[in-house]
Amino acid sequence: MEYSFLSLLKKDFKMMLSSKFLLLIIGSLVLYSLYINLVYIKTDQAIYPVYLFDPAESIENASSQIIRVDNMEELQLRTSDGYAVGIDATGAEPKIIMVASGLDSSDQIRTAYALSLLSPGQSTPAEVIG
Repeated sequence: MEYSFLSLLKKDFKMMLSSKFLLLIIGSLVLYSLYINLVYIKTDQAIYPVYLFDPAESIENASSQIIRVDNMEELQLRTSDGYAVGIDATGAEPKIIMVASGLDSSDQIRTAYALSLLSPGQSTPAEVIG
């Protein structure tokens, strides 16, 4: 009984090697590992750059991470990459200017991050639901 199991196991290993199934598994693992490495190679990059156009200097307590620009054309140029977020503070309420990234959740995160930099000292309490 033991001899037949070992011979069956040996035969299975020979079949796997002859059909190159094991090489296919190893090759797929290497290819997938390289793909993950290439996709996530820049995970340490800076968070979304935020640009502010405020000609009247009405926003005083903005974070130091916000980059101020001089005119509207420069703001639109800097935010045209689909990654950066612009804030137009020429009106009574700041307007967000950005190119959609294609994911609504990502755009909402970028918007929330930019607005949070306008008032870094204020925190909003969590709302209890239910």
